[in-house]
Amino acid sequence: MTADIVKQFQQHLDQAKGFYEVGTKAKIDVTKAEVDLSNARLNLIKAENAVKISWVVLNNAMGMRRRRSIRSRTTWRSISSRSPLTRP
Repeated sequence: MTADIVKQFQQHLDQAKGFYEVGTKAKIDVTKAEVDLSNARLNLIKAENAVKISWVVLNNAMGMRRRRSIRSRTTWRSISSRSPLTRP
C-alpha cells in the first residue's frame, strides 16, 4: 500500500511541475510536492525495514537459522494481499 502512495505523490509532483511550467501554479506548489514525495519514499523505506526486522525477530523466536528462514517462501506482497481471515 505504501508503494501506491509513493506513486500517487509522484503523479502529484508531475502534475505540479506541469502546472508550474504553464504558469498556473507557483514554484512553492512544486516544492511542496517534492517534499511530500520524499516523505512518502522515507515512509516506504521505514515500512520495508520494519518488515525485515519483524522477519528476523520471528525467525529468532522460532529458533530458525538465517538460511532456513520462513521468509524464503513468503514475500511481503503475498502477505499484504491476503485478508486477515485468509489462511495460507
